Amino acid sequence: MRVILIIVILIFSNNIIYAQNVKPYLAIVKTANSRQKGILQKVDSTKILLRADTGFVSINVQDVTAIKIREVKKRFKGKNYASYDWDTSEFNQIRDGKRFNKWGAEEPDFKDQVTMSVFGEFFNGIINFIALPIHAINPAIANYRFTPTSSKADQESLSYFSINYQLNPKNRLALKKVSTNK
Repeated sequence: MRVILIIVILIFSNNIIYAQNVKPYLAIVKTANSRQKGILQKVDSTKILLRADTGFVSINVQDVTAIKIREVKKRFKGKNYASYDWDTSEFNQIRDGKRFNKWGAEEPDFKDQVTMSVFGEFFNGIINFIALPIHAINPAIANYRFTPTSSKADQESLSYFSINYQLNPKNRLALKKVSTNK
């Protein structure tokens, strides 16, 4: 029984170690008359396949003038920088009808608690309002300009960002070489 358990653990740990993470990249493809935005799915010698909001979009390579590659960003979540804890259990010493904590601070009344809560929420709102446009900045990782004299190397380096290339096990070593050269 122990031998079977050890074998199962080794198989699962081997799969975890060699698991291949696929990272989707956002591609903004400009052609002479349009602009498409979507996840870069596949790049080959004749077509570029994007997964856009409306579905899959296929674009001829000859029509492409420029491509920008960006990381897909997570949604912005507001953070709580200043909060007020309404717990008054630490104020357990009573003198003259008022409650005090062990350091001698008087328990805040309801008006003070509401004021501190409103100030904390206002402060959090201002900070998150300032942080939202900063989070929205998403610079391009790679820029490609396609001309009639563009080389195969440009197209091949673009395919490194496609999901199809990342899923292909034959390309695992090439991706490791690219990531170690950065």
